[in-house]
Amino acid sequence: MNRFKPAAMAATGLFFLLTCFCHTAALARENPTVISLGKHAISGDNISKAKKRAIADAMDAAVSQAILAMIPPPEISSSLPLLANVLTGSAQDHIVTYKVLGEIKKGKQYIVAVESTLNGATLNALFSRYQTEKTGKNLPRILIFMSEQVPGEILPRYWWGNNPLPFQSLAQDAFKKVLAGKNYMSMAQPPSEQVRSLGITFNFIHDADAALGMAAQLNADVMIMAKAMAREASNVMGEEKAYKSTVALEAFQVSSGKRLTSFTTDAVVKSDFSQTGIEDSLTQSGTLAAETLLSRLDAAWSGKALGPQTIETRIEGDDYLSSFIMLRKILNTMSGIKDIQTKELSSDNAVVDIIYQGNGRKLADALMVQTFDSFNLSLSNVTDRSLTIRFIPQDGAQPVETKDIEGAFISE
Repeated sequence: MNRFKPAAMAATGLFFLLTCFCHTAALARENPTVISLGKHAISGDNISKAKKRAIADAMDAAVSQAILAMIPPPEISSSLPLLANVLTGSAQDHIVTYKVLGEIKKGKQYIVAVESTLNGATLNALFSRYQTEKTGKNLPRILIFMSEQVPGEILPRYWWGNNPLPFQSLAQDAFKKVLAGKNYMSMAQPPSEQVRSLGITFNFIHDADAALGMAAQLNADVMIMAKAMAREASNVMGEEKAYKSTVALEAFQVSSGKRLTSFTTDAVVKSDFSQTGIEDSLTQSGTLAAETLLSRLDAAWSGKALGPQTIETRIEGDDYLSSFIMLRKILNTMSGIKDIQTKELSSDNAVVDIIYQGNGRKLADALMVQTFDSFNLSLSNVTDRSLTIRFIPQDGAQPVETKDIEGAFISE
């Protein structure tokens, strides 16, 4: 990408806009599509069973690929327990739909190529829960609004608001790389169609109130509003010029709208070449901004700073009482649950206050990846402060045994 020479920009403008837009939309897809291979040995003449197992193998591979894409390469080795948990559990829980693209019998092996559409929400919840357990911190989901402007551009480029221009932000790329290295989840930029469907109006480019509204609809915990700007100094040293980039940043807690921190970072580099100098300075300023943010966000997002929150939870459904008691047993073992207080209790529903280190959306994410022997959960009406849980009986499930019910009570 060349944004720094007007002549080159004029010659390649249409190609740049098309290719950059397509690339951004593909990266931001909520439910990613993955093509993978699977195989299984044929036992006797049972090709049908081998095909079924090969498809399951391909689905496991698709989910593994998706998770690997979320993990920085230096973190892959330490993240193997996450992959192991998925592969020894039910990877197919993260598959929305699949299509067999091709299949072949090769000797005693049956091989399939499968296109799987994955559930981005459950994958993010699984990844978030794993990182919480790994780091001991309930890390926030971060949505970044960072504009970028280089010499020769009258206005900054940005992806949101009234007249967005697609581009690849060097400062933001460096910023997100630092966050990923510390296990923070920076959310993918939503596709333009989704942005329009949210109906958020920005009164000006860096409208923090509008950005908070969008971040809330996208279930972010922290919103970053930032401006990255590069410029060329007029002084020279031989053939070298100095290039300075600045990132001005504000970070907000989405649920309350509270500003967590604000600051400005600068980076100066010297280079013989204009484009190289500008690119390097933007990368350095983005890196410095992320490092500064993390030094402050760790403290601002700690339990001491924000404290546990009370999530009013309505619980209802079939076989309600025994299911409710078993759910309480699971809640008692979940990370971040501080206390459970019953407010209302009847024969077919209950209202409880769950004291949780996080908001209602984070609690819902954590619940989505829990498994139960006799029922599934349907979560609805999820907000930062409340949610509804409905029990859905599993086909063929056995009644909960008395000894399990007795072991599930939690003292009030």
